[in-house]
Amino acid sequence: MEDSQPKPEPSAERKAVGYKSWKKKYRKMRIVFDEKMATGEELHRKEAKTAQTVKRLAVENEYVTDLMTSNGQQLTRHALLADFSTSFSRSTIPNRSPLTSA
Repeated sequence: MEDSQPKPEPSAERKAVGYKSWKKKYRKMRIVFDEKMATGEELHRKEAKTAQTVKRLAVENEYVTDLMTSNGQQLTRHALLADFSTSFSRSTIPNRSPLTSA
């Protein structure tokens, strides 16, 4: 007699759980996906900017090292900074303000 009770249909069980609208479900998934993509793109931009900064600093460090060791002369900090500031004019170093975006 227990077997005579009707079992609920699988489709009725599915409708009771989860989203009723597939449009709503996929719209929500799309929003999450777009947020993750934007985060990834922002990280990529930061990585590229950091790589450029590393390259620029490497060039500047090489120049300073060459100045310090050139002709076996010991340069004072003041003379080194004066020479460095005249060698790198504003036209060769990009103006990077922390308030401007790249």
